[in-house]
Amino acid sequence: MQPPFSPEDFLNDIKGANILFVFGSGISMALTGKKLSWREWLRTGCKYITEGEQNKLALRDRLKIANSTEELAAIAEELIATLKHEGAYHQWMQDSFENLEVKDSYIAAILQQLSTLPNVRFATTNYDLLLEQVTKLPPCSGNVSTENRQKTNSSVFGRNKAILHLHGYFDSQNNHDDIVASKKQYENLEHNSASQFTQQWLSAFHIMIFVGCGATVEDDNIAPMTAFAQKELGFKGTHYFLHCSQDKQKLPDTVRPVEYGGFYNELAPFLEKIYNELSQSEIPRVGKPGLFRGNDIFIVQPANETRIEHQKIALQN
Repeated sequence: MQPPFSPEDFLNDIKGANILFVFGSGISMALTGKKLSWREWLRTGCKYITEGEQNKLALRDRLKIANSTEELAAIAEELIATLKHEGAYHQWMQDSFENLEVKDSYIAAILQQLSTLPNVRFATTNYDLLLEQVTKLPPCSGNVSTENRQKTNSSVFGRNKAILHLHGYFDSQNNHDDIVASKKQYENLEHNSASQFTQQWLSAFHIMIFVGCGATVEDDNIAPMTAFAQKELGFKGTHYFLHCSQDKQKLPDTVRPVEYGGFYNELAPFLEKIYNELSQSEIPRVGKPGLFRGNDIFIVQPANETRIEHQKIALQN
């Protein structure tokens, strides 16, 4: 595990870089004020089991002691299969991800402003569409298939920005559900060459900043993403994990921790600092100078000079 990086050094390092924010469930909790962890989602799902009280209790007991993504994925696989069999799966998903309301307009506005910067992209491991609600960007799936690959390619490799859902997303209104939660779904994603190439390309030409993530960086699908560019392409930079002093997370050597403050509510002001730093930086045509040089990948416009007035931001309609 690499030593911590000071906020000042971090802000200096990301100047003039192409940035990929990777948001975990913590950003959904910050936006809504609700507890929305993966474990909590599974615990709630157990309540929807109507057939077999013993099975429900057994899953709850396994959740209490599960301490790895592999164990949680195994529980998710059994729970999803059970609820689909009982016909309660879609109700669970709708209740979990489609009844969420943005409460914190301050952090919402900062995210919206960050999303407008031409050298910034958003990705998430969340299944909900809260980031779409905040940024007005469309979703696209990192769980690439023949049905969605054109949209994903246009968003990732083209100029059409979108929120990239690395583990798929749920949208009942558009009959879309390609979430990756169960052990089998993870295995399929790991063997999906188009999905893996997309992630490798992003990690090679972007500095990744993990926000609101817990065990995400240990995820069997995400961990190789952080190591690919360094191992295979000689990437000389690093990726970053934002956390408050209350959080202690084991990180791979390719990811450095950056403490943004002592409390969770200090995340929004720190994201504002990132926005101000990036919006004043010269925008690269390819990677950050010193990381990669060669073919032009991006054609971008000068950075947006708009500034955020602290505590005076309203969520745009």
